Amino acid sequence: ICVLEPVKFTRDEVDHLMSPRGDRDAEESFFTMLTDADTLGALIRPDVSVLPAIGARVERLCAEENLFGQDLLHRARRAVEQARYLADRYHVIVANPPYMGGKNMEKGLVAKLKERYPETKADLFSAFVQRSSELSVRLGFVGIMSPNVWMYIASHEKLRKIITGFRIETLV
Repeated sequence: ICVLEPVKFTRDEVDHLMSPRGDRDAEESFFTMLTDADTLGALIRPDVSVLPAIGARVERLCAEENLFGQDLLHRARRAVEQARYLADRYHVIVANPPYMGGKNMEKGLVAKLKERYPETKADLFSAFVQRSSELSVRLGFVGIMSPNVWMYIASHEKLRKIITGFRIETLV
């Protein structure tokens, strides 16, 4: 179990953490992805292609740094740790995602859902259902407490198409 918490870096800190020959955009995106972890939680999708290099870079910096850089490196290690949890696949996922329609979301959350979860942006819980399907291994089990609106409301049609790829054992 990993409790996702926001991890924030200043521009100078991100520059310090960058790999000399790495993909600057991908690494910058990595170090800013957890800014809203308390809101987005498991909806965050880390770029797994940069995770090994960033993890190695952070560990190299930890070996080199003095006392003054410890706070930065602690946060960087925490970012890598949380990203690993978000990048992994699981045999069992159990969730009680928040139920919130787009009309009740703040503008920043609406924008992020539109960008990252265009198929399931109608409600926050449906984005979590989609993400749970991504986090599950093939033939894994996903248990989600959700309202039944996804079964018949038109705005959840794309979610129903995502779910058709899975076997529903129990629906209560």
